[in-house]
Amino acid sequence: LFQKCYAHFDADEEPDRAAIAKWSMGKTLRAMGKLNEALDLHRELERGPKPDGFVYEEIAECLYEMGQLGDSKAYFKRAHEILSQIDWVAEDVERLERLKSLSVP
Repeated sequence: LFQKCYAHFDADEEPDRAAIAKWSMGKTLRAMGKLNEALDLHRELERGPKPDGFVYEEIAECLYEMGQLGDSKAYFKRAHEILSQIDWVAEDVERLERLKSLSVP
Protein backbone atom coordinates (compact mmCIF):
# COMPACT_ATOMS: atom_id res chain seq x y z
CA LEU A 1 0.00 0.00 0.00
CA PHE A 2 2.86 2.38 0.72
CA GLN A 3 4.19 1.74 -2.79
CA LYS A 4 0.78 2.57 -4.27
CA CYS A 5 0.62 5.74 -2.19
CA TYR A 6 4.10 6.72 -3.29
CA ALA A 7 3.28 6.14 -6.96
CA HIS A 8 0.06 8.13 -6.65
CA PHE A 9 1.64 11.13 -4.92
CA ASP A 10 4.73 11.03 -7.11
CA ALA A 11 2.57 11.02 -10.26
CA ASP A 12 0.44 13.85 -8.91
CA GLU A 13 3.61 15.80 -8.18
CA GLU A 14 2.98 16.00 -4.46
CA PRO A 15 6.58 15.67 -3.25
CA ASP A 16 5.87 16.07 0.46
CA ARG A 17 3.30 13.28 0.46
CA ALA A 18 5.46 11.12 -1.80
CA ALA A 19 8.35 11.54 0.67
CA ILE A 20 6.12 10.48 3.57
CA ALA A 21 5.06 7.38 1.64
CA LYS A 22 8.71 6.55 0.84
CA TRP A 23 9.68 7.12 4.48
CA SER A 24 6.86 4.78 5.53
CA MET A 25 8.13 2.10 3.16
CA GLY A 26 11.63 2.44 4.63
CA LYS A 27 10.43 2.30 8.22
CA THR A 28 8.39 -0.82 7.46
CA LEU A 29 11.34 -2.47 5.72
CA ARG A 30 13.50 -1.75 8.76
CA ALA A 31 10.86 -3.30 11.03
CA MET A 32 10.92 -6.36 8.76
CA GLY A 33 14.69 -6.62 9.15
CA LYS A 34 15.41 -5.56 5.56
CA LEU A 35 17.97 -3.02 6.67
CA ASN A 36 19.84 -2.49 3.40
CA GLU A 37 16.63 -1.81 1.48
CA ALA A 38 15.39 0.51 4.21
CA LEU A 39 18.66 2.40 4.33
CA ASP A 40 18.66 2.83 0.54
CA LEU A 41 15.20 4.45 0.64
CA HIS A 42 16.14 6.76 3.49
CA ARG A 43 19.40 7.74 1.78
CA GLU A 44 17.33 8.73 -1.28
CA LEU A 45 15.23 10.96 0.97
CA GLU A 46 18.36 12.38 2.56
CA ARG A 47 19.60 13.45 -0.89
CA GLY A 48 16.24 15.04 -1.69
CA PRO A 49 15.24 18.64 -1.29
CA LYS A 50 13.82 18.32 2.24
CA PRO A 51 15.51 15.73 4.45
CA ASP A 52 14.12 16.00 7.95
CA GLY A 53 14.67 14.73 11.45
CA PHE A 54 12.54 11.67 10.85
CA VAL A 55 14.73 10.66 7.91
CA TYR A 56 17.88 11.17 9.98
CA GLU A 57 16.36 9.12 12.78
CA GLU A 58 15.61 6.22 10.43
CA ILE A 59 19.08 6.32 8.88
CA ALA A 60 20.54 6.28 12.39
CA GLU A 61 18.37 3.33 13.41
CA CYS A 62 19.33 1.36 10.29
CA LEU A 63 23.03 2.00 10.82
CA TYR A 64 22.72 1.15 14.51
CA GLU A 65 20.96 -2.14 13.79
CA MET A 66 23.61 -2.95 11.16
CA GLY A 67 26.29 -2.56 13.83
CA GLN A 68 27.66 0.67 12.35
CA LEU A 69 27.53 2.45 15.69
CA GLY A 70 30.13 5.09 14.87
CA ASP A 71 28.35 6.11 11.68
CA SER A 72 24.97 6.19 13.42
CA LYS A 73 26.03 8.74 16.07
CA ALA A 74 26.02 11.78 13.75
CA TYR A 75 22.57 10.84 12.46
CA PHE A 76 21.20 10.34 15.97
CA LYS A 77 22.61 13.75 16.90
CA ARG A 78 21.05 15.49 13.90
CA ALA A 79 17.72 13.73 14.48
CA HIS A 80 17.73 14.83 18.10
CA GLU A 81 18.53 18.43 17.20
CA ILE A 82 15.67 18.66 14.71
CA LEU A 83 13.03 16.49 16.36
CA SER A 84 13.41 18.15 19.76
CA GLN A 85 12.12 21.34 18.11
CA ILE A 86 8.80 19.74 17.13
CA ASP A 87 6.26 20.16 19.92
CA TRP A 88 4.53 16.78 19.68
CA VAL A 89 7.85 14.94 19.41
CA ALA A 90 9.34 16.95 22.27
CA GLU A 91 6.62 15.52 24.49
CA ASP A 92 8.13 12.05 23.92
CA VAL A 93 10.94 12.50 26.44
CA GLU A 94 12.01 8.85 26.31
CA ARG A 95 12.45 8.98 22.54
CA LEU A 96 14.51 12.16 22.67
CA GLU A 97 16.66 10.89 25.53
CA ARG A 98 17.40 7.74 23.53
CA LEU A 99 18.38 9.78 20.46
CA LYS A 100 20.60 11.97 22.60
CA SER A 101 22.26 9.07 24.41
CA LEU A 102 23.02 7.27 21.14
CA SER A 103 24.62 10.37 19.66
CA VAL A 104 27.27 10.64 22.35
CA PRO A 105 30.77 9.60 21.18
